[in-house]
Amino acid sequence: MTTLPQKTAVIAGASGLVGQSLLNLLLHGNHYKTVIVLSRSPQNTAHAKVVNYQVNFCKLDSVSINHPIDDVFCCLGTTRRKAGSKEAFKKVDYHYVKNLATWGESKGMSSFSVISSLGSDPTSSSFYLKTKGKMEQMLERIKANAILVYRPSLLLGQRNEFRFTEKLSERLLKIINPYLKGKYAKYRAIQASQVAQAMYQHAQEHELGYRVFESDEMV
Repeated sequence: MTTLPQKTAVIAGASGLVGQSLLNLLLHGNHYKTVIVLSRSPQNTAHAKVVNYQVNFCKLDSVSINHPIDDVFCCLGTTRRKAGSKEAFKKVDYHYVKNLATWGESKGMSSFSVISSLGSDPTSSSFYLKTKGKMEQMLERIKANAILVYRPSLLLGQRNEFRFTEKLSERLLKIINPYLKGKYAKYRAIQASQVAQAMYQHAQEHELGYRVFESDEMV
């Protein structure tokens, strides 16, 4: 007898590189009955499992969802250049993540999975890495069965926008990837689809507590 999926997933940032791959897994895998897509702009994801919500991530407590929440996947993120300022970057990569995690906690979520970054460190001189590190610290205070943090190196995949620096880095890392072994393995570039697969799979394994996964632990 086949067991029908009963779980509900929430995904934020489904239009991003990892988010697109993860959404596809959530929709076509056999673990979720409902997939709630939270987005800042209107979404038209047409699928029997999908429930779309256009939200303000600054006011998530006003979002009324009549579904029990199991697993929350956070693929939110931007760059300082795209955001336009340090404050705008921090708003997305720290405050939006915090608001989503707090909202999920209030809904009784079982797990919270989030994309951070290789080298994240709350004491870093890099504003980007410092913000990511502080975000990770903040999540240690969130109550859930599992808080799963993913620190990918350079993400590979087909982006909707051209980023010259990342394209150059991508070509270089593809050449040196085979030589990055042992303690340097975490610096290997990784396919966005592999990050998505790791996030999906770990959410099914009933991981307990606070866990951090580097790039070489997602393959």
